[in-house]
Amino acid sequence: RGVRAHSVTSVLGFSQGISDYGDADRRAEVPILLELGDAVVHHGNAIHRANGNQSPDRDRRAFAMVYRGVSCRRDEAAYARYRAAFEKQHQQVAATAGG
Repeated sequence: RGVRAHSVTSVLGFSQGISDYGDADRRAEVPILLELGDAVVHHGNAIHRANGNQSPDRDRRAFAMVYRGVSCRRDEAAYARYRAAFEKQHQQVAATAGG
């Protein structure tokens, strides 16, 4: 279905979520359970998410790498909108957290 509309979330690290994600999407989900040290690789257009960390005593760590072809060009207007939303989200989360 191509890139779908996104909106800001209140979860740092997941600054945007699919706006129209619904029951049909949830029924089509395929869980990929990872063990300590595992890695997952997916196309940037693949819908992906992570449930909350279930460990009572360990933080979740993540590392992301993005590969782009030499022909890739940034949409400056879209990037400016993303940066503005990103900054607004961080300010709102910081205000809610008291810092």
